[in-house]
Amino acid sequence: MGFTERLIEIVFGLVSNNWYSILINGQAHGFFKSSRGVKQGDLVSPTLFILTAEALSRGLNTLHTNLYFCGFGMSKWSPKINHLAYSDDMIIFSSSDETSLMLIMQVLNAYEAASRQLVNKTKSAVYLHHLIEMEVFSKVERITGIHRNDFPIIYLGCPIFYARRKQNTISL
Repeated sequence: MGFTERLIEIVFGLVSNNWYSILINGQAHGFFKSSRGVKQGDLVSPTLFILTAEALSRGLNTLHTNLYFCGFGMSKWSPKINHLAYSDDMIIFSSSDETSLMLIMQVLNAYEAASRQLVNKTKSAVYLHHLIEMEVFSKVERITGIHRNDFPIIYLGCPIFYARRKQNTISL
């Protein structure tokens, strides 16, 4: 994922050197070594989440250097954006090109293998313009394993749509 050996050693040292004590009536009694690594609620847990999210973000950003990747169509002078992330939510922008979709899925699969966090495909959705042919929708669903949904959507409390706002969009 592009991290240096020294950083990997530091993180491994933090994860593998955990000792716990049990409090009984407010008093610590004995220590025992963790045998399973970081648990939810450990102080280092958010840091590890940020590191894995950064690795995923970098993996998606490196797609722009791949000659076979066709990104989301934007003006040539605009920055190349292929994803937006907030906490554990992510929007990935792409063309419906088969090779590009497979490259994105390779990055997601590598992330899943490295972090042991799975992308929840049942909570995920693919959004395409309503005038796209059904065969394109089918191809995207087949490659990604993610079903389509329709615009507009609400993301982080904001409505997202691809055309001019209609009167009924306001009430989302």
